[in-house]
Amino acid sequence: MKAIEMLKEDHREVLNLIGELEAAEFESDEFDIPDTNVFNQLHHALKLHTQMEEEIFYPEMEKFEETSEQVRRAYREHDQIDNLLAQLSLLLPYEEPFHELLAELRSSIEHHIEDEEGELFTRAEELCDLQKLEEMGQEMETIKNNARATVVTQ
Repeated sequence: MKAIEMLKEDHREVLNLIGELEAAEFESDEFDIPDTNVFNQLHHALKLHTQMEEEIFYPEMEKFEETSEQVRRAYREHDQIDNLLAQLSLLLPYEEPFHELLAELRSSIEHHIEDEEGELFTRAEELCDLQKLEEMGQEMETIKNNARATVVTQ
C-alpha cells in the first residue's frame, strides 16, 4: 500500500473515533469505561499516525523545496494536536471541558487533513515515484505492526 493511502485511512479512522466520542451520551458523572477506551484508541491512533509521518513521510517531503514549508507547518500542527491530547487525557469524557477540547481537536485535525490531502499528498505523488511511495508505505506498515505487537504483549 502506498504511504498516502495509508495516511488517508488513518485520517478517516481518527475522524470516526472523534465522532464516536462526540456522539456518546453522558447522563451521569460515572466513569464510562467504553468511552474511555474510545479515547484511548483515538490517542493511540493519533500518536501512531504522527510517528509515521514524522519518521518516514515528512523527512522525505522536506527534501523538496516545493513541500518543505508545508512540512514545517505540519510539525507545528502535530505539536498543537499533541498539546490538545495531553489536556484531554487529564479529563473524563463526561466533563464539559472535555467536549470543548474535543471540538478544538476535531477542528485542528480537520484543518491538518485538509492541508495534507488537499496539497501535500498531491505534491508527494508528483515529486516521488511510485516505488518510493510504496517503500514509505512498507516502512509505515512495519511501524503499525510493531505497535500492534506491543499492544498484544502488554
